Amino acid sequence: MSWDLVDHFKLDAQIHADHTVHVERVSDPARGVRTVEVQKRWDRLRHIGHGAFGEVWLETCTEHDQHNQQQVRAVKRIQKRRMESVNIDYRRELLALAKVSRRQDLFVTLHGWYEDDDCVFLAMEYLPHGDLTDYIARGITEDGARTICEQLLEGLGFMHGIGFTHRDLKPQNIFVVAKAPQWWVKIGDFGISKRVASDQTALRTQVGTELFQAPEVLGYVEEAEETSEYTNAVDIWSLGCVVYYMLSQVIPFAGRYALNRYCSGRGPFPADALRKREVSDEGILFVQELLNPHPSQRLAAGPASQHAWFQASLPAEVTNGKARGDDHEVYTVTTALQETCLTTRQPSAPETQIRIVPHPAKQDEAERAPRREDVPQPSVEAVEEGWLRVEPGYEETATDVEVTAEAELENRVPGDTALVPEAVDRIASAASPGDHNLDEQRNQEEASPETFQAWEAKLDEAEEALARARAGTEEDETLIEIEQRLASARALLNESKKRAAAAAPAPPPEVLAPVRFHDAIGRIYAFPFERCRRWKDMEALIVSAFSMIEPIEEHIAAGKYDLVGDLGVIIMPDYWESTIKPGMHISMRM
Repeated sequence: MSWDLVDHFKLDAQIHADHTVHVERVSDPARGVRTVEVQKRWDRLRHIGHGAFGEVWLETCTEHDQHNQQQVRAVKRIQKRRMESVNIDYRRELLALAKVSRRQDLFVTLHGWYEDDDCVFLAMEYLPHGDLTDYIARGITEDGARTICEQLLEGLGFMHGIGFTHRDLKPQNIFVVAKAPQWWVKIGDFGISKRVASDQTALRTQVGTELFQAPEVLGYVEEAEETSEYTNAVDIWSLGCVVYYMLSQVIPFAGRYALNRYCSGRGPFPADALRKREVSDEGILFVQELLNPHPSQRLAAGPASQHAWFQASLPAEVTNGKARGDDHEVYTVTTALQETCLTTRQPSAPETQIRIVPHPAKQDEAERAPRREDVPQPSVEAVEEGWLRVEPGYEETATDVEVTAEAELENRVPGDTALVPEAVDRIASAASPGDHNLDEQRNQEEASPETFQAWEAKLDEAEEALARARAGTEEDETLIEIEQRLASARALLNESKKRAAAAAPAPPPEVLAPVRFHDAIGRIYAFPFERCRRWKDMEALIVSAFSMIEPIEEHIAAGKYDLVGDLGVIIMPDYWESTIKPGMHISMRM
Protein backbone atom coordinates (compact mmCIF):
# COMPACT_ATOMS: atom_id res chain seq x y z
CA MET A 1 0.00 0.00 0.00
CA SER A 2 1.16 3.56 -0.74
CA TRP A 3 0.73 4.81 2.81
CA ASP A 4 2.79 1.89 4.11
CA LEU A 5 5.68 3.39 2.14
CA VAL A 6 5.15 6.70 3.94
CA ASP A 7 5.18 4.95 7.32
CA HIS A 8 8.41 3.21 6.34
CA PHE A 9 10.18 6.60 6.25
CA LYS A 10 8.85 7.79 9.62
CA LEU A 11 11.54 8.45 12.25
CA ASP A 12 11.31 7.98 16.00
CA ALA A 13 12.06 11.48 17.25
CA GLN A 14 12.32 13.47 20.47
CA ILE A 15 11.82 17.08 19.39
CA HIS A 16 13.40 19.91 21.41
CA ALA A 17 13.65 23.65 20.85
CA ASP A 18 17.19 23.61 19.44
CA HIS A 19 17.81 19.96 18.59
CA THR A 20 16.19 16.63 17.77
CA VAL A 21 17.15 13.15 18.97
CA HIS A 22 16.38 10.12 16.80
CA VAL A 23 16.30 6.60 18.19
CA GLU A 24 17.40 3.99 15.66
CA ARG A 25 17.40 0.22 16.04
CA VAL A 26 20.39 -1.44 14.39
CA SER A 27 21.84 -4.94 14.35
CA ASP A 28 25.45 -6.10 14.28
CA PRO A 29 25.65 -9.83 13.40
CA ALA A 30 29.45 -9.76 13.42
CA ARG A 31 29.40 -8.89 17.12
CA GLY A 32 26.46 -11.14 17.90
CA VAL A 33 24.12 -8.19 18.50
CA ARG A 34 20.64 -8.86 17.20
CA THR A 35 19.28 -5.37 17.83
CA VAL A 36 20.38 -2.35 19.80
CA GLU A 37 19.02 1.17 20.19
CA VAL A 38 21.28 3.99 19.01
CA GLN A 39 20.55 7.66 19.62
CA LYS A 40 21.61 10.37 17.20
CA ARG A 41 21.38 14.05 18.09
CA TRP A 42 20.88 16.68 15.39
CA ASP A 43 21.57 20.28 16.43
CA ARG A 44 19.82 23.14 14.68
CA LEU A 45 22.37 25.51 13.13
CA ARG A 46 20.60 28.23 11.19
CA HIS A 47 17.54 29.18 9.19
CA ILE A 48 18.16 28.68 5.45
CA GLY A 49 14.78 29.30 3.85
CA HIS A 50 11.02 29.42 4.11
CA GLY A 51 7.93 28.93 2.01
CA ALA A 52 4.21 29.42 2.18
CA PHE A 53 3.67 26.56 4.65
CA GLY A 54 6.79 26.45 6.76
CA GLU A 55 10.50 27.04 7.06
CA VAL A 56 13.77 25.19 6.44
CA TRP A 57 16.63 24.78 8.91
CA LEU A 58 20.15 23.45 8.52
CA GLU A 59 21.03 20.81 11.10
CA THR A 60 24.21 18.93 11.89
CA CYS A 61 24.70 15.59 13.62
CA THR A 62 26.92 15.42 16.68
CA GLU A 63 28.43 12.18 15.32
CA HIS A 64 30.48 11.89 12.14
CA ASP A 65 29.67 9.33 9.47
CA GLN A 66 31.71 6.21 8.64
CA HIS A 67 34.11 8.35 6.57
CA ASN A 68 34.61 10.74 9.50
CA GLN A 69 32.69 13.47 7.66
CA GLN A 70 30.32 15.93 9.29
CA GLN A 71 26.70 14.93 8.64
CA VAL A 72 24.33 17.74 7.67
CA ARG A 73 20.72 17.83 6.56
CA ALA A 74 17.99 20.32 5.70
CA VAL A 75 14.86 19.99 7.83
CA LYS A 76 11.65 21.42 6.45
CA ARG A 77 9.04 22.21 9.10
CA ILE A 78 5.49 22.29 7.71
CA GLN A 79 2.68 23.82 9.74
CA LYS A 80 -0.29 21.47 9.52
CA ARG A 81 -2.93 24.14 9.95
CA ARG A 82 -1.62 26.24 7.08
CA MET A 83 -1.72 23.31 4.71
CA GLU A 84 -5.17 22.25 5.88
CA SER A 85 -6.52 25.80 5.49
CA VAL A 86 -6.04 25.55 1.72
CA ASN A 87 -7.07 21.89 1.47
CA ILE A 88 -3.56 20.54 0.88
CA ASP A 89 -2.70 17.19 2.44
CA TYR A 90 0.91 17.16 3.65
CA ARG A 91 0.87 13.36 3.45
CA ARG A 92 0.82 13.69 -0.33
CA GLU A 93 4.19 15.42 -0.20
CA LEU A 94 5.44 12.57 1.95
CA LEU A 95 4.05 10.05 -0.50
CA ALA A 96 5.59 11.86 -3.47
CA LEU A 97 8.98 12.04 -1.75
CA ALA A 98 8.81 8.39 -0.77
CA LYS A 99 7.83 7.36 -4.30
CA VAL A 100 10.66 9.25 -5.98
CA SER A 101 13.31 8.29 -3.42
CA ARG A 102 14.51 5.46 -5.63
CA ARG A 103 15.72 8.09 -8.15
CA GLN A 104 18.18 9.99 -6.01
CA ASP A 105 19.88 11.23 -9.17
CA LEU A 106 16.79 13.25 -10.10
CA PHE A 107 15.15 14.28 -6.83
CA VAL A 108 16.23 15.75 -3.50
CA THR A 109 16.55 12.76 -1.16
CA LEU A 110 14.16 12.25 1.74
CA HIS A 111 16.02 10.83 4.75
CA GLY A 112 12.86 10.52 6.82
CA TRP A 113 10.05 12.43 8.50
CA TYR A 114 8.61 12.96 11.97
CA GLU A 115 5.89 15.07 13.54
CA ASP A 116 4.39 16.67 16.60
CA ASP A 117 0.87 17.98 17.18
CA ASP A 118 1.39 21.16 15.14
CA CYS A 119 4.06 20.43 12.55
CA VAL A 120 5.51 17.82 10.24
CA PHE A 121 9.30 17.73 9.83
CA LEU A 122 10.94 16.49 6.62
CA ALA A 123 14.61 15.55 6.95
CA MET A 124 16.04 16.19 3.49
CA GLU A 125 19.33 16.05 1.68
CA TYR A 126 21.22 19.36 2.03
CA LEU A 127 22.66 20.77 -1.20
CA PRO A 128 25.07 23.62 -0.37
CA HIS A 129 25.08 25.08 -3.91
CA GLY A 130 21.50 26.23 -3.39
CA ASP A 131 18.82 26.58 -6.03
CA LEU A 132 18.96 27.66 -9.66
CA THR A 133 17.94 31.30 -9.12
CA ASP A 134 21.39 32.85 -8.59
CA TYR A 135 22.91 30.87 -11.44
CA ILE A 136 20.32 32.23 -13.86
CA ALA A 137 21.16 35.76 -12.70
CA ARG A 138 24.85 35.13 -13.44
CA GLY A 139 24.09 33.67 -16.87
CA ILE A 140 23.73 30.10 -18.12
CA THR A 141 24.86 29.04 -21.57
CA GLU A 142 22.36 27.58 -24.00
CA ASP A 143 24.26 24.31 -23.79
CA GLY A 144 23.99 24.44 -20.00
CA ALA A 145 20.28 25.23 -20.16
CA ARG A 146 19.79 22.26 -22.47
CA THR A 147 21.60 19.93 -20.05
CA ILE A 148 19.52 21.16 -17.13
CA CYS A 149 16.31 20.84 -19.16
CA GLU A 150 17.14 17.23 -20.08
CA GLN A 151 17.48 16.33 -16.42
CA LEU A 152 14.24 18.12 -15.50
CA LEU A 153 12.37 16.33 -18.28
CA GLU A 154 13.68 13.01 -17.03
CA GLY A 155 12.49 13.84 -13.53
CA LEU A 156 9.07 15.06 -14.66
CA GLY A 157 8.67 11.99 -16.86
CA PHE A 158 9.36 9.76 -13.87
CA MET A 159 6.91 11.69 -11.66
CA HIS A 160 4.17 11.65 -14.27
CA GLY A 161 4.76 7.95 -14.83
CA ILE A 162 4.01 7.12 -11.19
CA GLY A 163 0.94 9.35 -11.13
CA PHE A 164 2.22 12.62 -9.63
CA THR A 165 2.21 16.19 -10.94
CA HIS A 166 4.60 18.63 -9.27
CA ARG A 167 2.59 21.83 -9.94
CA ASP A 168 5.19 24.20 -8.48
CA LEU A 169 8.22 23.82 -10.73
CA LYS A 170 10.28 27.02 -10.62
CA PRO A 171 13.97 27.96 -10.20
CA GLN A 172 13.62 28.05 -6.39
CA ASN A 173 12.59 24.38 -6.43
CA ILE A 174 15.43 23.23 -8.69
CA PHE A 175 18.54 22.52 -6.61
CA VAL A 176 22.10 22.46 -7.90
CA VAL A 177 24.27 19.43 -7.12
CA ALA A 178 27.11 20.32 -9.50
CA LYS A 179 27.74 23.59 -11.32
CA ALA A 180 28.92 24.31 -14.86
CA PRO A 181 30.34 22.86 -16.97
CA GLN A 182 29.03 19.52 -15.63
CA TRP A 183 25.56 20.63 -14.58
CA TRP A 184 23.59 18.34 -12.28
CA VAL A 185 20.29 19.46 -10.78
CA LYS A 186 17.58 17.84 -8.68
CA ILE A 187 13.88 18.59 -8.33
CA GLY A 188 12.67 19.37 -4.83
CA ASP A 189 9.82 20.84 -2.78
CA PHE A 190 6.79 18.66 -3.43
CA GLY A 191 4.65 20.75 -1.09
CA ILE A 192 1.74 20.86 -3.55
CA SER A 193 2.37 17.71 -5.55
CA LYS A 194 -0.85 16.21 -6.80
CA ARG A 195 -1.58 12.55 -7.34
CA VAL A 196 -3.50 12.19 -10.59
CA ALA A 197 -6.70 10.17 -10.30
CA SER A 198 -10.01 10.16 -12.10
CA ASP A 199 -11.86 11.50 -9.08
CA GLN A 200 -9.15 13.74 -7.71
CA THR A 201 -7.60 16.37 -9.93
CA ALA A 202 -8.65 19.80 -8.63
CA LEU A 203 -6.28 21.29 -11.17
CA ARG A 204 -7.35 24.87 -10.81
CA THR A 205 -6.44 25.16 -7.14
CA GLN A 206 -4.21 28.21 -7.32
CA VAL A 207 -1.10 27.16 -5.49
CA GLY A 208 2.45 27.70 -6.60
CA THR A 209 4.14 30.71 -8.16
CA GLU A 210 1.97 32.67 -10.55
CA LEU A 211 4.85 33.71 -12.83
CA PHE A 212 5.45 30.03 -13.65
CA GLN A 213 1.85 28.79 -13.48
CA ALA A 214 0.03 27.43 -16.51
CA PRO A 215 -2.77 29.56 -18.00
CA GLU A 216 -5.38 26.86 -17.34
CA VAL A 217 -4.62 27.14 -13.62
CA LEU A 218 -5.09 30.91 -13.78
CA GLY A 219 -8.29 30.60 -15.81
CA TYR A 220 -7.01 31.98 -19.14
CA VAL A 221 -8.02 28.98 -21.26
CA GLU A 222 -11.33 27.17 -21.50
CA GLU A 223 -11.84 24.10 -19.38
CA ALA A 224 -11.22 20.71 -20.89
CA GLU A 225 -11.54 17.15 -19.67
CA GLU A 226 -8.94 16.69 -16.96
CA THR A 227 -7.10 13.60 -18.12
CA SER A 228 -3.76 12.73 -16.59
CA GLU A 229 -2.00 14.13 -19.68
CA TYR A 230 -3.95 17.36 -19.32
CA THR A 231 -3.07 17.65 -15.63
CA ASN A 232 0.62 16.89 -16.22
CA ALA A 233 0.69 19.63 -18.84
CA VAL A 234 0.87 22.25 -16.08
CA ASP A 235 4.40 21.02 -15.30
CA ILE A 236 5.38 21.27 -18.97
CA TRP A 237 4.27 24.91 -19.05
CA SER A 238 6.28 25.65 -15.89
CA LEU A 239 9.30 23.92 -17.42
CA GLY A 240 8.91 26.12 -20.50
CA CYS A 241 8.95 29.22 -18.30
CA VAL A 242 12.08 27.99 -16.50
CA VAL A 243 13.91 27.24 -19.77
CA TYR A 244 12.86 30.60 -21.23
CA TYR A 245 14.15 32.29 -18.07
CA MET A 246 17.47 30.42 -18.22
CA LEU A 247 18.01 31.40 -21.86
CA SER A 248 16.92 35.04 -21.64
CA GLN A 249 17.09 35.99 -17.93
CA VAL A 250 13.58 37.37 -18.45
CA ILE A 251 10.23 35.95 -17.30
CA PRO A 252 8.21 35.17 -20.47
CA PHE A 253 4.96 36.65 -19.14
CA ALA A 254 5.76 39.05 -16.33
CA GLY A 255 2.18 40.33 -16.05
CA ARG A 256 -1.31 38.91 -16.38
CA TYR A 257 -2.07 41.31 -19.22
CA ALA A 258 0.74 39.89 -21.38
CA LEU A 259 -0.25 36.30 -20.57
CA ASN A 260 -3.91 36.95 -21.33
CA ARG A 261 -3.07 38.52 -24.69
CA TYR A 262 -0.91 35.54 -25.64
CA CYS A 263 -3.46 32.92 -24.57
CA SER A 264 -6.32 34.70 -26.36
CA GLY A 265 -4.35 34.90 -29.61
CA ARG A 266 -4.06 38.70 -29.46
CA GLY A 267 -0.34 38.63 -28.76
CA PRO A 268 2.56 36.68 -30.33
CA PHE A 269 4.96 34.33 -28.61
CA PRO A 270 7.61 36.58 -26.95
CA ALA A 271 10.58 35.36 -28.96
CA ASP A 272 12.42 38.70 -29.11
CA ALA A 273 14.17 38.22 -25.76
CA LEU A 274 15.47 34.84 -26.95
CA ARG A 275 16.61 36.21 -30.32
CA LYS A 276 18.47 39.05 -28.62
CA ARG A 277 20.45 36.38 -26.80
CA GLU A 278 21.03 34.61 -30.11
CA VAL A 279 19.33 31.44 -28.90
CA SER A 280 19.25 28.82 -31.64
CA ASP A 281 16.14 28.38 -33.79
CA GLU A 282 15.68 24.88 -32.36
CA GLY A 283 15.81 26.29 -28.83
CA ILE A 284 13.21 28.96 -29.56
CA LEU A 285 10.90 26.42 -31.21
CA PHE A 286 11.31 24.02 -28.28
CA VAL A 287 10.35 26.66 -25.71
CA GLN A 288 7.42 27.77 -27.87
CA GLU A 289 6.09 24.20 -27.99
CA LEU A 290 6.36 23.91 -24.22
CA LEU A 291 4.52 27.22 -23.80
CA ASN A 292 1.56 26.30 -25.97
CA PRO A 293 -1.48 27.93 -24.31
CA HIS A 294 -3.60 24.83 -25.03
CA PRO A 295 -2.73 22.00 -22.60
CA SER A 296 -3.68 19.24 -25.03
CA GLN A 297 -1.21 20.58 -27.62
CA ARG A 298 1.77 20.85 -25.26
CA LEU A 299 4.58 18.34 -25.53
CA ALA A 300 4.58 15.58 -22.93
CA ALA A 301 7.82 14.86 -21.07
CA GLY A 302 8.74 11.84 -23.21
CA PRO A 303 8.34 13.44 -26.67
CA ALA A 304 9.88 16.68 -25.41
CA SER A 305 13.11 14.87 -24.53
CA GLN A 306 13.36 13.74 -28.18
CA HIS A 307 13.10 17.28 -29.57
CA ALA A 308 15.58 18.46 -32.20
CA TRP A 309 17.01 20.98 -29.74
CA PHE A 310 18.62 18.15 -27.79
CA GLN A 311 20.32 16.89 -30.94
CA ALA A 312 22.08 20.22 -31.47
CA SER A 313 25.26 21.30 -29.73
CA LEU A 314 26.77 24.67 -28.91
CA PRO A 315 30.30 25.62 -27.89
CA ALA A 316 30.43 25.65 -24.11
CA GLU A 317 32.22 29.01 -24.12
CA VAL A 318 29.28 30.83 -25.70
CA THR A 319 27.01 32.51 -23.14
CA ASN A 320 23.67 33.68 -24.48
CA GLY A 321 25.17 34.67 -27.80
CA LYS A 322 28.23 36.45 -26.40
CA ALA A 323 31.65 34.94 -25.82
CA ARG A 324 32.18 34.39 -22.12
CA GLY A 325 35.53 35.52 -20.87
CA ASP A 326 36.71 35.57 -17.28
CA ASP A 327 34.12 35.41 -14.54
CA HIS A 328 34.34 39.12 -13.87
CA GLU A 329 32.85 39.82 -17.31
CA VAL A 330 29.50 38.52 -16.06
CA TYR A 331 27.53 41.37 -14.51
CA THR A 332 24.17 41.88 -12.93
CA VAL A 333 22.49 44.92 -14.40
CA THR A 334 19.56 46.70 -12.78
CA THR A 335 16.04 47.54 -13.96
CA ALA A 336 16.95 51.22 -14.02
CA LEU A 337 19.33 50.41 -16.84
CA GLN A 338 16.90 47.91 -18.31
CA GLU A 339 14.48 50.78 -18.90
CA THR A 340 16.95 52.38 -21.25
CA CYS A 341 17.19 49.30 -23.41
CA LEU A 342 13.46 48.54 -23.59
CA THR A 343 12.42 51.75 -25.31
CA THR A 344 10.95 52.44 -28.72
CA ARG A 345 13.65 55.07 -29.23
CA GLN A 346 17.40 54.87 -29.15
CA PRO A 347 18.95 54.13 -25.77
CA SER A 348 20.36 57.01 -23.78
CA ALA A 349 23.29 58.95 -25.12
CA PRO A 350 26.72 57.26 -25.16
CA GLU A 351 28.08 59.77 -22.65
CA THR A 352 25.53 58.67 -20.04
CA GLN A 353 27.54 57.04 -17.29
CA ILE A 354 26.26 53.99 -15.43
CA ARG A 355 27.76 52.51 -12.31
CA ILE A 356 27.87 48.71 -12.66
CA VAL A 357 27.43 46.49 -9.62
CA PRO A 358 29.31 43.17 -9.99
CA HIS A 359 27.61 40.06 -8.69
CA PRO A 360 28.48 39.57 -4.98
CA ALA A 361 30.06 36.20 -5.74
CA LYS A 362 32.50 37.95 -8.09
CA GLN A 363 33.26 40.93 -5.85
CA ASP A 364 36.28 39.44 -4.05
CA GLU A 365 37.85 38.30 -7.30
CA ALA A 366 37.27 41.71 -8.84
CA GLU A 367 38.94 43.51 -5.95
CA ARG A 368 41.98 41.24 -6.14
CA ALA A 369 42.44 41.94 -9.85
CA PRO A 370 44.78 44.77 -10.94
CA ARG A 371 43.02 48.10 -11.26
CA ARG A 372 43.41 50.66 -14.00
CA GLU A 373 44.61 54.03 -12.78
CA ASP A 374 42.84 55.89 -15.59
CA VAL A 375 39.40 54.41 -14.76
CA PRO A 376 38.52 55.20 -11.12
CA GLN A 377 34.93 53.94 -11.49
CA PRO A 378 33.48 51.30 -13.80
CA SER A 379 31.97 53.11 -16.79
CA VAL A 380 29.37 52.03 -19.32
CA GLU A 381 28.08 53.44 -22.56
CA ALA A 382 25.19 52.35 -24.77
CA VAL A 383 26.38 50.60 -27.93
CA GLU A 384 23.02 49.60 -29.40
CA GLU A 385 19.59 48.82 -28.07
CA GLY A 386 19.93 46.20 -25.37
CA TRP A 387 23.75 46.31 -25.29
CA LEU A 388 26.32 48.30 -23.33
CA ARG A 389 30.05 48.89 -23.54
CA VAL A 390 31.53 48.10 -20.12
CA GLU A 391 34.93 49.38 -19.01
CA PRO A 392 35.32 48.40 -15.36
CA GLY A 393 38.19 49.65 -13.28
CA TYR A 394 39.53 46.16 -12.73
CA GLU A 395 39.32 44.94 -16.34
CA GLU A 396 42.13 45.54 -18.78
CA THR A 397 39.94 45.89 -21.87
CA ALA A 398 36.41 47.09 -22.56
CA THR A 399 33.78 44.39 -23.13
CA ASP A 400 30.31 44.37 -24.66
CA VAL A 401 27.75 43.16 -22.12
CA GLU A 402 24.05 42.53 -22.64
CA VAL A 403 21.65 44.23 -20.26
CA THR A 404 20.34 41.57 -17.89
CA ALA A 405 20.06 42.69 -14.29
CA GLU A 406 21.15 45.58 -12.02
CA ALA A 407 22.88 48.99 -12.32
CA GLU A 408 22.40 52.63 -11.41
CA LEU A 409 21.97 55.40 -13.98
CA GLU A 410 23.78 58.68 -13.50
CA ASN A 411 23.23 61.86 -15.52
CA ARG A 412 20.40 60.35 -17.52
CA VAL A 413 19.46 62.47 -20.53
CA PRO A 414 15.88 63.75 -19.97
CA GLY A 415 13.30 62.75 -22.55
CA ASP A 416 15.48 60.05 -24.00
CA THR A 417 13.80 57.07 -22.39
CA ALA A 418 10.14 57.07 -23.40
CA LEU A 419 8.73 53.68 -22.46
CA VAL A 420 6.29 51.40 -24.21
CA PRO A 421 3.73 49.63 -21.93
CA GLU A 422 5.54 46.28 -22.18
CA ALA A 423 8.71 47.88 -20.84
CA VAL A 424 6.87 49.41 -17.89
CA ASP A 425 5.29 46.02 -17.22
CA ARG A 426 8.73 44.45 -16.81
CA ILE A 427 9.86 47.21 -14.46
CA ALA A 428 6.67 46.99 -12.41
CA SER A 429 7.09 43.23 -12.09
CA ALA A 430 10.47 43.77 -10.44
CA ALA A 431 8.72 45.98 -7.87
CA SER A 432 5.90 43.54 -7.17
CA PRO A 433 6.55 40.91 -4.47
CA GLY A 434 6.87 37.30 -5.56
CA ASP A 435 6.12 34.32 -3.33
CA HIS A 436 9.86 33.79 -2.72
CA ASN A 437 10.31 37.42 -1.80
CA LEU A 438 8.74 40.02 0.45
CA ASP A 439 5.21 38.70 0.70
CA GLU A 440 6.43 35.63 2.51
CA GLN A 441 8.90 37.66 4.54
CA ARG A 442 5.97 39.83 5.54
CA ASN A 443 4.15 36.75 6.85
CA GLN A 444 7.23 35.64 8.73
CA GLU A 445 7.95 39.21 9.90
CA GLU A 446 11.61 38.75 9.03
CA ALA A 447 12.18 41.37 6.32
CA SER A 448 15.18 43.59 7.03
CA PRO A 449 15.33 47.39 6.64
CA GLU A 450 17.66 46.86 3.68
CA THR A 451 15.05 44.64 2.03
CA PHE A 452 12.38 47.29 2.49
CA GLN A 453 14.68 50.01 1.15
CA ALA A 454 15.42 47.97 -1.96
CA TRP A 455 11.72 47.24 -2.47
CA GLU A 456 10.78 50.91 -1.99
CA ALA A 457 13.46 51.98 -4.47
CA LYS A 458 12.06 49.58 -7.07
CA LEU A 459 8.54 50.88 -6.45
CA ASP A 460 9.70 54.49 -6.84
CA GLU A 461 11.46 53.55 -10.05
CA ALA A 462 8.41 51.74 -11.43
CA GLU A 463 6.07 54.61 -10.56
CA GLU A 464 8.42 57.05 -12.28
CA ALA A 465 8.51 54.81 -15.36
CA LEU A 466 4.72 54.62 -15.36
CA ALA A 467 4.46 58.40 -15.26
CA ARG A 468 6.87 58.74 -18.19
CA ALA A 469 4.98 56.15 -20.21
CA ARG A 470 1.72 58.00 -19.66
CA ALA A 471 3.11 61.38 -20.68
CA GLY A 472 1.56 62.45 -23.96
CA THR A 473 -0.14 59.10 -24.64
CA GLU A 474 -3.70 57.85 -24.45
CA GLU A 475 -4.78 55.64 -21.55
CA ASP A 476 -3.76 52.02 -22.06
CA GLU A 477 -5.18 48.86 -20.42
CA THR A 478 -1.70 47.67 -19.56
CA LEU A 479 -0.83 50.92 -17.81
CA ILE A 480 -4.08 50.85 -15.82
CA GLU A 481 -3.33 47.31 -14.64
CA ILE A 482 0.25 48.29 -13.78
CA GLU A 483 -0.99 51.24 -11.72
CA GLN A 484 -3.25 48.91 -9.73
CA ARG A 485 -0.43 46.42 -9.18
CA LEU A 486 1.90 49.15 -7.98
CA ALA A 487 -0.75 50.53 -5.63
CA SER A 488 -1.21 47.05 -4.14
CA ALA A 489 2.56 46.61 -3.84
CA ARG A 490 2.89 49.99 -2.11
CA ALA A 491 0.14 49.07 0.36
CA LEU A 492 1.81 45.71 1.03
CA LEU A 493 5.15 47.43 1.58
CA ASN A 494 3.66 49.80 4.16
CA GLU A 495 1.91 46.94 5.95
CA SER A 496 5.08 44.83 5.88
CA LYS A 497 7.13 47.64 7.41
CA LYS A 498 4.59 48.04 10.22
CA ARG A 499 4.57 44.31 10.98
CA ALA A 500 8.34 44.04 10.89
CA ALA A 501 8.68 47.08 13.16
CA ALA A 502 6.24 45.59 15.67
CA ALA A 503 8.08 42.26 15.70
CA ALA A 504 11.63 43.63 15.69
CA PRO A 505 13.66 43.33 18.90
CA ALA A 506 14.56 46.61 20.56
CA PRO A 507 17.99 47.88 19.46
CA PRO A 508 20.41 49.41 21.96
CA PRO A 509 20.09 53.16 22.57
CA GLU A 510 21.51 55.23 19.75
CA VAL A 511 22.87 58.74 20.26
CA LEU A 512 21.28 61.13 17.79
CA ALA A 513 22.45 64.60 16.76
CA PRO A 514 22.53 67.33 19.46
CA VAL A 515 19.29 69.29 19.78
CA ARG A 516 18.56 72.68 21.35
CA PHE A 517 15.70 73.30 23.78
CA HIS A 518 15.27 76.69 25.51
CA ASP A 519 18.86 77.61 24.69
CA ALA A 520 20.23 74.60 26.52
CA ILE A 521 22.15 71.87 24.69
CA GLY A 522 21.39 68.21 25.29
CA ARG A 523 21.13 64.94 23.41
CA ILE A 524 18.16 62.75 22.57
CA TYR A 525 18.69 59.01 22.88
CA ALA A 526 16.54 56.88 20.57
CA PHE A 527 14.80 53.79 21.87
CA PRO A 528 11.58 52.11 20.63
CA PHE A 529 8.70 53.56 22.60
CA GLU A 530 6.85 50.22 22.75
CA ARG A 531 9.68 48.79 24.84
CA CYS A 532 9.05 51.40 27.52
CA ARG A 533 5.48 50.27 28.08
CA ARG A 534 6.71 46.92 29.34
CA TRP A 535 8.40 48.45 32.38
CA LYS A 536 5.41 48.12 34.70
CA ASP A 537 7.26 48.14 38.01
CA MET A 538 8.87 51.58 37.79
CA GLU A 539 7.54 55.10 37.80
CA ALA A 540 8.72 56.82 34.64
CA LEU A 541 8.19 60.25 33.23
CA ILE A 542 7.79 60.67 29.48
CA VAL A 543 9.05 64.13 28.68
CA SER A 544 7.59 65.49 25.44
CA ALA A 545 9.32 68.85 25.81
CA PHE A 546 12.21 69.63 28.13
CA SER A 547 15.28 71.77 28.65
CA MET A 548 18.61 70.40 29.70
CA ILE A 549 20.62 71.87 32.55
CA GLU A 550 23.49 69.47 31.99
CA PRO A 551 24.21 66.76 29.39
CA ILE A 552 22.02 63.73 29.92
CA GLU A 553 24.84 61.30 29.24
CA GLU A 554 26.35 62.17 32.64
CA HIS A 555 23.16 61.09 34.34
CA ILE A 556 23.07 57.93 32.25
CA ALA A 557 26.62 57.13 33.29
CA ALA A 558 25.63 57.70 36.92
CA GLY A 559 22.69 55.32 36.57
CA LYS A 560 20.07 58.03 37.10
CA TYR A 561 17.89 56.96 34.19
CA ASP A 562 15.37 54.31 33.29
CA LEU A 563 15.04 54.17 29.51
CA VAL A 564 15.24 56.65 26.70
CA GLY A 565 12.35 56.96 24.22
CA ASP A 566 11.78 58.37 20.78
CA LEU A 567 9.16 60.80 22.15
CA GLY A 568 11.66 62.33 24.52
CA VAL A 569 13.36 60.89 27.57
CA ILE A 570 12.05 58.38 30.09
CA ILE A 571 13.73 59.17 33.38
CA MET A 572 13.78 58.17 37.03
CA PRO A 573 11.92 60.39 39.51
CA ASP A 574 15.14 61.78 41.04
CA TYR A 575 16.12 63.08 37.62
CA TRP A 576 12.82 64.98 37.49
CA GLU A 577 13.82 67.16 40.47
CA SER A 578 17.24 68.10 39.14
CA THR A 579 16.77 68.66 35.44
CA ILE A 580 13.19 69.53 34.51
CA LYS A 581 12.16 73.15 34.88
CA PRO A 582 8.76 73.99 36.38
CA GLY A 583 5.98 74.97 34.02
CA MET A 584 6.82 72.49 31.23
CA HIS A 585 4.24 70.16 29.74
CA ILE A 586 4.80 66.67 31.13
CA SER A 587 2.85 63.47 30.50
CA MET A 588 3.13 60.60 32.94
CA ARG A 589 2.84 56.83 32.48
CA MET A 590 2.95 54.46 35.44
